[in-house]
Amino acid sequence: MPAHRLVDAPKAPQPPGPFSHATVVGPWVYVSGMGGLDPKSGQVVSDDVIEQTRQTIVNLEAILAAAGCTFSMSSRRPST
Repeated sequence: MPAHRLVDAPKAPQPPGPFSHATVVGPWVYVSGMGGLDPKSGQVVSDDVIEQTRQTIVNLEAILAAAGCTFSMSSRRPST
């Protein structure tokens, strides 16, 4: 199995507990779900689902950037 690297994204909200934002294994980046949390306060940005969705995308962009990639390089794997 290839070595893995844990990703810390300073521009994303801190994950709860002892978790990392993402893990890089070989050419793959595995990102955990991050909700619409404000990176500075750690609180949900709004009661509005559209604003929460926008913030979630901003958070994911920050995590991907910290891992050295972008949304254009990603694929989706639904959980089973």
